[in-house]
Amino acid sequence: ASPGRGRGRGGRHVTNGPSPALITANIKNSKTMDEVLTNARKFMTFLNHIHLSAFWNTLSRLCSTASTSKSWFLDDAYSSTASAATARTTLVVTTSDDIGARELANIVHGL
Repeated sequence: ASPGRGRGRGGRHVTNGPSPALITANIKNSKTMDEVLTNARKFMTFLNHIHLSAFWNTLSRLCSTASTSKSWFLDDAYSSTASAATARTTLVVTTSDDIGARELANIVHGL
């Protein structure tokens, strides 16, 4: 296999680190908002467009089913910091020359 195969458009090649599938599974299997934010923070340097799509969609799902206030991410310092860091990473990935329309649409869907 050639180097870079399977990365898709907008993927970042990381030679050391967790499996991309493991990152996605950890994010998607998060049961609470704190857990999804913890996973995003834990894997922050490895996130690509697929992970960001999973993050925003999972966070959206958890927010819509949570019995917390709509401003939970502003009220909690940890959540606010983790959300801001993920938002910055999302901005970097979505403004990259490597991202295509489909990848961008998948991320935006979760927002």
